[in-house]
Amino acid sequence: MSLSPDTSLEDLTLAFLDVETTGLSPRYGDRVCEIAIVRSRLDLIQATFQTLVNPERTISPGASAVNHLQDEDVRDAPHFEAIADTVLATLRDAVVVCHNAPFDLGFVGAEMRGIRRDFHAPRVLDTLAIARRHFRFASNSLSRIASALDIPTPNAHRALGDAMTTREVYL
Repeated sequence: MSLSPDTSLEDLTLAFLDVETTGLSPRYGDRVCEIAIVRSRLDLIQATFQTLVNPERTISPGASAVNHLQDEDVRDAPHFEAIADTVLATLRDAVVVCHNAPFDLGFVGAEMRGIRRDFHAPRVLDTLAIARRHFRFASNSLSRIASALDIPTPNAHRALGDAMTTREVYL
C-alpha cells in the first residue's frame, strides 16, 4: 500500500512501536527483551500488544538501569519466534511510528532475520527525526519532548509506556 500526497492523517492506521533491549546494538548480539505496539487511528486506539521477551542472553547492567528489567523478569517470557506472527499482524498495513526508528526497527529486523522471517516496514514516521528537523527542544529524548509538551510519561523506558508516549507526542 503506497500513500498518495493527498492522504489525510485521519485515513491512516498507525502502529506505534517500541522495544526494550538487552543493550544498544543487535550487531553485538543484543536482543529484544520487551516489545509493545499501539495500533490506532488518530483519535482511537484499535489494539495494543505488549509482552516481555526471553532474549536468550543476559540483560546488560546499562540496559537494566534504563528499562529496570532483570534477567529473572524475562526468564519465563516467550521467545521472539513465538510472538513474531502477532508482531507482523499488528504492524501489517500500518504506518509504523517510532521515536528513533532505526533503533527499534533495527532490533525487530534482527529478531526477524534470526528466525528467518521477512520484515520490512515500508512506511515509517520517526518522531525523533521530526523533532530534530522541525523543533528546537532542549533535548530530543522522548521523555524530555513529552515533558516540554506537558505530556505525562508513566512507565517511561518500558515498551508500552514509551509506545503510548510516542503516540501522544505524535498527536
